[in-house]
Amino acid sequence: MEKNDFPIPHNEKERLEALSSYNILDTFSEKEFDDIVHLASYIYKTPIALVSFIDKDRQWYKARIGMEVPEMPRQDTFCQHVIMQDECVVVPDATKHPIFKDNANVQGEFGVRFYAGVPLKTDDGFNIGTICVVDTVVREIDEDQRKALSTLAHHVMNQLEIRKRNINLREEVARMAKKELESVNRELESYKTALDETSGILIFDKEGIITFVNETTCDYSGYTKEELIGTHIKETNTGYNKESIYTSLWNTVSAGYVWKNEIESITKDGKPYWMEVVVVPFLDKSGHPFKYVEIANDITERKAVENELIKAKEVAEKAIFVKDSFMANMSHEIRTPMNAIIGFTDLLARTDLSDKQREFVTNVQTAGDNLLLIINDILDLSKIESGKLVIEHSKFNLKSALKHVYDLLKVKAEQSGLEFNLFLDANMPETVVGDKGRINQILMNLAGNAIKFTEEGDVTISVKKIDETEVGCKLRFSIKDTGIGIEKDKLEAIFDRFTQAEESTTRRFGGTGLGLNIVKQLVELMDGEIGVNSKPGRGSEFYFILDFEKAGVDEEIKEQEAEKKPSDSLGKLSVLLCEDNFLNQHLAKNIVKGFGFDIDIANNGQEGLDMLEKKKYDLILMDLQMPVKDGYQTTTYIRSELKSSIPIIAITAHSLIGEQQKCFDLGMDAYVSKPFKQEELLDKIREVIVK
Repeated sequence: MEKNDFPIPHNEKERLEALSSYNILDTFSEKEFDDIVHLASYIYKTPIALVSFIDKDRQWYKARIGMEVPEMPRQDTFCQHVIMQDECVVVPDATKHPIFKDNANVQGEFGVRFYAGVPLKTDDGFNIGTICVVDTVVREIDEDQRKALSTLAHHVMNQLEIRKRNINLREEVARMAKKELESVNRELESYKTALDETSGILIFDKEGIITFVNETTCDYSGYTKEELIGTHIKETNTGYNKESIYTSLWNTVSAGYVWKNEIESITKDGKPYWMEVVVVPFLDKSGHPFKYVEIANDITERKAVENELIKAKEVAEKAIFVKDSFMANMSHEIRTPMNAIIGFTDLLARTDLSDKQREFVTNVQTAGDNLLLIINDILDLSKIESGKLVIEHSKFNLKSALKHVYDLLKVKAEQSGLEFNLFLDANMPETVVGDKGRINQILMNLAGNAIKFTEEGDVTISVKKIDETEVGCKLRFSIKDTGIGIEKDKLEAIFDRFTQAEESTTRRFGGTGLGLNIVKQLVELMDGEIGVNSKPGRGSEFYFILDFEKAGVDEEIKEQEAEKKPSDSLGKLSVLLCEDNFLNQHLAKNIVKGFGFDIDIANNGQEGLDMLEKKKYDLILMDLQMPVKDGYQTTTYIRSELKSSIPIIAITAHSLIGEQQKCFDLGMDAYVSKPFKQEELLDKIREVIVK
């Protein structure tokens, strides 16, 4: 429900009195309320979720996730308006809302865009606070999600009512316990008469025999007073007949402590129900318990909601697992033939061809690279959604990495007749700690787009240092072009998934609309920020800002950056290939022989082991998915049974999370993902042979 104006409160004094009666302000954190905000954040996928109460001057947070401060001035809050409402208030885009667009939390560092909140209403009709979810991106929720937020608000108020009653009852019991022993029974009778009949009351003695029940307990359980009084608590269906519950209860209350739990009970006619139970011991003059008061409240409805939410979470997690498995299997099935297509095309390109043939081969290579880019984008998107994409932190030469990206794209730019520039800040660090692969991916995507959408003029990559400390530095990466540009009203959505500035752009230049969305999420995973400036017909600038740790240049990096030696420097290696796919066997055979090495081929892991017993090899290229014995089993046998340290390089089309680490843990020395380039494989061979 969106509104352009909100009524002025006319009962503020009564509302504040209602709030005060709960004695909730400035209290410590409580698990019940913390669980609710965590659940709200999970359901709505928002970084911020709050349970708050609003007094005269402030909004105070009883439970919060994603919010550091414990309170906020009332005049700065969205919730001051929500407590004037009777239902859910949703603000999809605060910058466009007449009331909230100038709010400090919208214009300031919080950058609030989306807000959804429901008032917390007392039984007397006073709105004392809110439960809300907040995000820094524009979004919508459907009717079911609105209802779910209202259900959570109802749950918060149930907790408050239970808390209020239990506190009052415990205070009353504590006062009664101080009286003389001979007056206890009289005061108990007075207490019974005054009890709020919304709670079930049951009293039992130190032997566990029930001596009193109220009507509410009978209503809950279906038993009469006569059936319960005089019965041992273990002999009823009130939940204490379960040994673990009974033992926990008795160990606690017999020691003089209050016991609290949620227990499942069964009515006389066999219907299950849930109760939140507090049992308070009465102490005699010597400080020993002699009677116990149970205060019980029906939480069956709340448990049903919790169970439904748990089931929904399990269904969602199962769906994510199924999707990830499908994506991994799909990747394997596509990458296996793609390896042959790209590999043989690369081999063909190295032969003597006519100009027409070379044109055709170049077109096939371009199509293959584009298809592989789409496959990788889809897999990255799946990993990000599952929360399984891990950002690495390792030393690398940043300037060399940028030069590598420049060299890769320079040919493409020259083919398009564009001037392509790389400008690096002279004061930027040489070596940093970060994820070299993902930074390359971001730059390749942004610069590749710039070249694709620029028909004449130039494309420039520049890096500028904007801040530095003793241990780190902040760098701004910029990719400018003189291309087609982007309309102003399209800029806000340019990083959304499957989005391009115009439908005609897709037809004219191609693309899935996934690249920029993945780039944005990668930058945010590295705690950076990304943006775009553009004018139609004059070009665009995409930029992102990242923080890096500084690192000294060590020998390992120097060696990695050194000029690569040719394959003949390795000698005439004897290579064993374990691979079951005929096309990939043929491809690997041609590539390895092209390196000047000898190669034998095993169709599965067992054949490979048999061949190892008959001949000495310098290196094994190991596929992971094979019949009889797969790559994992074969490697384990080589390391554990044969006690061999022969270098093993995994060559696989698998893309499961943790696959590479699993290979290393089993004793493999390197990992190459299909489809691979000849240079990439040669680098790995050189790496494992000369180490």
